[in-house]
Amino acid sequence: MVVSWTRTILFLAFIACLLVAVRVEHLAQRAVALASAVVLLATFYLYKPKPPPAPSERLPVADFTVWVEAGEPFLKIENMGGDLKSAASLVRQDVKDLCANLDLLASRLEIMEGKGVGVEGLKEATLEVGRRMEIFSREFPEFPGRALEKKDFLLNTLDQCSTNLTYVSEKLLELSRTQPPELSTPLSLLQARAGKLAEDFRKARSHLGVLLASIKPPSVAVAPAVPLPELKPVEVPPPEGPPEKPPEKPQVPEKPEEKPPEVEGEKKPEEIPAPPPEPEQSQSAPPEVTSSEPRPEAGG
Repeated sequence: MVVSWTRTILFLAFIACLLVAVRVEHLAQRAVALASAVVLLATFYLYKPKPPPAPSERLPVADFTVWVEAGEPFLKIENMGGDLKSAASLVRQDVKDLCANLDLLASRLEIMEGKGVGVEGLKEATLEVGRRMEIFSREFPEFPGRALEKKDFLLNTLDQCSTNLTYVSEKLLELSRTQPPELSTPLSLLQARAGKLAEDFRKARSHLGVLLASIKPPSVAVAPAVPLPELKPVEVPPPEGPPEKPPEKPQVPEKPEEKPPEVEGEKKPEEIPAPPPEPEQSQSAPPEVTSSEPRPEAGG
């Protein structure tokens, strides 16, 4: 634990002001002591000590043989048994060491660029890997459901970082073969570190894949079935007294049909008498018709 001497002195001064405020008798002096104590307390809480420098800032940038030496990244998370909270803490620590070496590599590539070596684009590629890993560290999940959702993102990020550093290593190897000895030696050191970082990302990807494969999807908790009480039929007692008759509907008298009023001078249509019924024909042969005309005599 790092002790901040500034915060310790502020706290002691605050205690001293409280003691003075208790012992003095005059109200004005007591008010001044209390006001000083309030100011010291606010300063104590608002004061933030300067954070320690990053590992890449503590190491000499010009010495290409000095790097942040860390173990194999993500090696310890393989046997975490799905404990993502502990795994996240280890992952963030390993990512911090990887980013420190990436910063050193980018700074030393800038030095070589200042010496006239054509390393354009390699520094930017290295810094891009560092930015990806910062996002990776922030987005690393701590719960199984979230880890399964982020699985593709996490593994793809490590693959892309390894690919970028492999490209940087190959370009540095080509440049070291065409430069004079005073430049090829530092380029070879940078190429070796870039190749090691690419290999570290491949191993980290493998270890992370083992951890994610051991995570099982969260089971959905099913609430226990609560037995419902049996419903017994309720007996309704019969009503006392004679049964009530339904109310009779009031009978509305039928209104006689109203005839339209007769208009004076209007002629009523004459009633045409129905024709008399035709006599029924008998089924016997029709009677012979006798003619009153004389028949012509034969031969006459």
